[in-house]
Amino acid sequence: MEALDQSWSEAEISEIENRLLRDIFGCRTAEAAEAAMGYARFLHAIGVTPENYPVFLRMLEIENHWVIDALIGDHDPFLLLSAVQPNEFSVSRVFVMLTRWRKGGIYTKNLSVILGVLQSVYSSPADGYRIYPLTVADVNALGKHLDKEKGQDDTLNRAIIEVLERLSTLEDEYPPPEVEDVAIHASAVRNAFFDDRKRMEDVIPPVLLVTLDDRQEVPPRGQIGEDIQLQRTVAEIDGLYDRIQALAETTSGDPSLATRLQPLRERLVALQEEEARQIEARLRRSLAFDTEEAERTLRAARESIESRARVGERLLQS
Repeated sequence: MEALDQSWSEAEISEIENRLLRDIFGCRTAEAAEAAMGYARFLHAIGVTPENYPVFLRMLEIENHWVIDALIGDHDPFLLLSAVQPNEFSVSRVFVMLTRWRKGGIYTKNLSVILGVLQSVYSSPADGYRIYPLTVADVNALGKHLDKEKGQDDTLNRAIIEVLERLSTLEDEYPPPEVEDVAIHASAVRNAFFDDRKRMEDVIPPVLLVTLDDRQEVPPRGQIGEDIQLQRTVAEIDGLYDRIQALAETTSGDPSLATRLQPLRERLVALQEEEARQIEARLRRSLAFDTEEAERTLRAARESIESRARVGERLLQS
């Protein structure tokens, strides 16, 4: 029997690694999503640098909010890539994302990071255009993510409007017709957002404004069970509060009230301890790569739970 050739070139090994990474980033299975989440936590721990930011941009393309939450952590998403000097590569990649994702199909934190990049590069419109000479199609890709119903007080809307307003000044600084077209269109999209007599379809092709109402994501392994268990615990605690309040209102002054409340009190304390344990377990896993932040978050969670317990205790004593 002929022996199998067990020799592998470095190129072949690299291709296998890349294929496995692509499978992980695809997040099509719970195991892949879990692996991507772990990798995102590692990136969050080491932080963004001019040397590794392309990997962060690649991670932002993953359509899984658990992964993105792990990547961004407690950082301001608008400032995630602030350590990187704006350049043609980074701006072109964020416009590819804006173009590829349908309206409503992009997680808010992804969009916040992208808008942070655009706010930075076009803080000086002329300099920004020299870095990346965007087109009318790029303006549409940005403007389609406006949500007119939420108004200008919405954080994402406000950031998009700010970028469009800066782009609208390009016609004063750049004489070429293609630049003027970009500036005029940016102004038209902005005006349509503010004008109640106009629809966004009046300035952006309607096909781009088709909304994706239901983003499909595969949760990391174990995430669904943990979420459901915690939701059930919280729901039972809320139900106990309602029962205690109803009992106190209907039997006010009854000498037996304390006795009747005792089993509810014991169950409430047990559930509060279980809620604290579940939250702590989840936080420890999600913040495993940043121990200092994990401890700060755990302290805040404990204080919140203890405050809630004190409210329940006062209710029992009333």
